Amino acid sequence: AHMSFVYPEFLYALTALAIPIIIHLFNFRRYKKVYFSNVRFLKEVNEQTRSRSRLKHILVLIARLLAIAFLVFAFTQPFIPGSASDAARGDRIISVYIDNSFSMEVEGSGGMLLETGKRKAIEIASQYNATDRFQLVTNDLEGHQQRLLSREEFIETVQDVKLSPASRLLSEIMLRQLDLVNTEPDVTRRLVWISDFQKSTSDLNALAGRTSPRVVLVPLKAQRRSNLFIDTVWFESPVRQLNTSEKLMVRIRNSGDIPVENVSLRLSVNGTQKAISSFAVDAGSFCDSALTYTNTGVGVQLAKVSIGDAQVAFDDDWFFSYSVEERVNILSLTGDNPADTSAAVSRLFRNDPFFKLESRKVSQVDFSSFPSRHLIILNEVPVLSSGLTDEVVRFVNAGGNVLLFPSIRSELSSLNNFLVQCGAAGFTGKDTSAIRPAPIDVRTPFFSRMFEREPREIDLPQFRFRYISETRSMPGKEQLWKMRNGDEFLSRYSKGKGFIYVSTVPLSEKAGNFSKHALFVPVVLRIAEWSQGSGINMQLIGRDLPIEIRSTLPGGDATFQLENEAGDFSVIPEMRNTGGGVSLYVHGQIREAGNYKVKKGNDLIAGIGFNYDRKESDLACYETEEISKILESGGMSDFTLFDKVEEGKGITLEALDDTREYWRLCILLALLFLLAEVLLIRLMKQ
Repeated sequence: AHMSFVYPEFLYALTALAIPIIIHLFNFRRYKKVYFSNVRFLKEVNEQTRSRSRLKHILVLIARLLAIAFLVFAFTQPFIPGSASDAARGDRIISVYIDNSFSMEVEGSGGMLLETGKRKAIEIASQYNATDRFQLVTNDLEGHQQRLLSREEFIETVQDVKLSPASRLLSEIMLRQLDLVNTEPDVTRRLVWISDFQKSTSDLNALAGRTSPRVVLVPLKAQRRSNLFIDTVWFESPVRQLNTSEKLMVRIRNSGDIPVENVSLRLSVNGTQKAISSFAVDAGSFCDSALTYTNTGVGVQLAKVSIGDAQVAFDDDWFFSYSVEERVNILSLTGDNPADTSAAVSRLFRNDPFFKLESRKVSQVDFSSFPSRHLIILNEVPVLSSGLTDEVVRFVNAGGNVLLFPSIRSELSSLNNFLVQCGAAGFTGKDTSAIRPAPIDVRTPFFSRMFEREPREIDLPQFRFRYISETRSMPGKEQLWKMRNGDEFLSRYSKGKGFIYVSTVPLSEKAGNFSKHALFVPVVLRIAEWSQGSGINMQLIGRDLPIEIRSTLPGGDATFQLENEAGDFSVIPEMRNTGGGVSLYVHGQIREAGNYKVKKGNDLIAGIGFNYDRKESDLACYETEEISKILESGGMSDFTLFDKVEEGKGITLEALDDTREYWRLCILLALLFLLAEVLLIRLMKQ
């Protein structure tokens, strides 16, 4: 390493060294004549005086020269740069990233890590000159962070930094910093990262090979890193019904290295506690705990699951919403010829008030009523027109469900076009040989809890006519019930946000006895129940996924809005018409976790739970040794790790820049030589 200067232009001031030299050369002393009787004694006195005077003048001259020289050097600010430092130091821009994610909520040796990080940022800024400029970046990446601040403005802004639900990769932070600092030419740039360097967000390996200004990493260390958090929730059954027992499953993770037990788990629905339990979970593992309760109301249900965790609080609650339908709206479309259509569907739903069935001939169908239906049954319609196909596909994509029973007289080309458009396997032909379906498997989700006890020997329907379906595997396909020979009988296909159920056997008695068989009722009722669309409505803050609303289109002057449970916060989302309903986008306007009501005017349409991203829940962070190895293995010479962050020890500019600065020493030496000059003049007699 070699000596460098921040302001080398001040070296020209060394010409001032000529001034004391000139003074020394031309400032001859005038001697007084003194008469002595002894000439020999006079000669000795004269020689001694001249010798002492000459020595004094030389020492004073040297002191003056050194004082002036070191004063000039102090103005040039000499330093020896480290291996990764900039050679030039003049005007400087320092971009400081303060990690304000939820993981910075944990306690360190000096209190909460975020507060320690803020103090370190202010301490760093104080080391620089008042003329240097600063940028403050946090995980929020707000617009006002894209401007340069004075040192005083920077310190004031740092004090306002608060915890944020936003979680960013370091590569994202670096791009935002470079967007600003690279716009300034002919300046020294410095990036500083103050963080706990959580493994889930610190993608240091992805930064290898990038050219950038020097980056200084300032890691903060927590005293203890353990956390319990709710990972997700789900219902054991896909159907929500009034006065029916529900089983809610909750997955809890333990990211610490100590097992825990007897931790409380609570469920509240619409502000009322519904269930309470406790759980135990091993270190570094997870457990699935069940909460059982009964739905006592219909409509939108706003629910919250909570755990008792004393460490980190942001991920101890999980908010979600679901709906308990008052009834299931079913539309049955039949052929125009009554002789072609089975009446089994009408008989099935006739006496159950939970199911509201409307039957229409296919020629009289009102497509605008589709969004208000949960299930559309195509009951042996011989010809499926392209217009009907398009509307059904739109209905399924929006989250609707369709059950297809083909007709013995179905037009195979239109039927296959319909199946292909719905993402289902087509029919290759017909089979009129007698055949029975395979025994049902009550362990599958579709048949589970359909019977009070597992049937040992059950009579199965018999078929005399069926369509042969393609047997190739398809994405989103699920075989619910097969024939004895392995052919398809009843299959389900996912399409968009909905499902289509396809039977290869018509309901007509000419095709078999399924429509009059005991299994017909529970199978079709199960399909109708599962068509409620009563899944869990929840998403993570920051993902900005659409909120899908079916069966409700805006009318008049009423607009959609999202309102929190307390009613003191609301936003108007962007609305996009999807054909089968609307999609709502909040565009990052939701920043606080909780349950939110989707309202149109004064009407409550739906609910949705917004939760903080669990990326911050795993508190595993890189140790300084691990960071050093990553930087070394990646050849990241522009990155320097400052690993001496301890409470009570200040961060110096020399430590951050990996340099040895000497301007303070130069000032001290200049003062010492000025003092030496004064002492020489006063104490050393001629």
